[in-house]
Amino acid sequence: MTRSDDQREAVLRALGDYNPGAMVVFGIDFGHTAPQWILPYGGRMTVDGPGRRIVAHF
Repeated sequence: MTRSDDQREAVLRALGDYNPGAMVVFGIDFGHTAPQWILPYGGRMTVDGPGRRIVAHF
């Protein structure tokens, strides 16, 4: 297992204990990646778990 796998498992374990119904999103490329996906401060986002998509509203 890699460090990121360990971190993912720790997050899932904690959410399972404290909020098992919470939606979890992993693997979104934003921040210091290429290409960059710019997220303005205070912007709204919609996370559609069943549709497996995330939409930023500008």
